[in-house]
Amino acid sequence: MNKTVTFDVDQQVIENCEKLFANLGMTVTEALKIFLYKSLIEDGIPFAVTDRVPNAKFQASIDESEAIVRGKLPESPAQSVEDFFKEMRASGEI
Repeated sequence: MNKTVTFDVDQQVIENCEKLFANLGMTVTEALKIFLYKSLIEDGIPFAVTDRVPNAKFQASIDESEAIVRGKLPESPAQSVEDFFKEMRASGEI
């Protein structure tokens, strides 16, 4: 017997997940079912849950990535992984 579960999630999160999971060949519903079954196998949440908050540098990186995804910032002009790391070294990021 199946049971229907309904809950509220931000529309943008659902839309992003629909794209993500479609690329993996599944729906959001199928992904949630996988999460539930994996929780039973692990006898808990199947990933670490912490109360750590990202530091300022990491949060800035997250914000920048989200801005790129939303088209508010251009993507990196790096043409290769080597170019990417050259840019990072030149900017002092690494």
